[in-house]
Amino acid sequence: MSNHLSKEDILCFFNLEDENIEDISLTNRDNLFIATVSLCPDYPPCPSCGFERVKIKDYTTKKINHSIFTDRECLINYRARRYRCPICKRSYYEHNPFTFRSSKISALTVQNILRDLKN
Repeated sequence: MSNHLSKEDILCFFNLEDENIEDISLTNRDNLFIATVSLCPDYPPCPSCGFERVKIKDYTTKKINHSIFTDRECLINYRARRYRCPICKRSYYEHNPFTFRSSKISALTVQNILRDLKN
């Protein structure tokens, strides 16, 4: 694999749009490819009360296995943003484009496994 990936390649690998990325960095060590990703804040309304002026509460780093490459492991360190509603005090995560709810493997990994089982 080349150490010189274009931004378009990176966005394609992770199924992202340029306007959704706040920050992304790539590290390639031995047989491990690590992408550290932060998405742009979108301030979704509170799922409980619908209030639209929520605040950012904190960030949590989620480690997600991502099988885009066949010759090396790939890990996404996703810096997930948590929001807090000032009205009802509920906190919740932003939308995670990499995984299904409460999963530690990417949706693409699940898709690749199902495709391989089908064959």
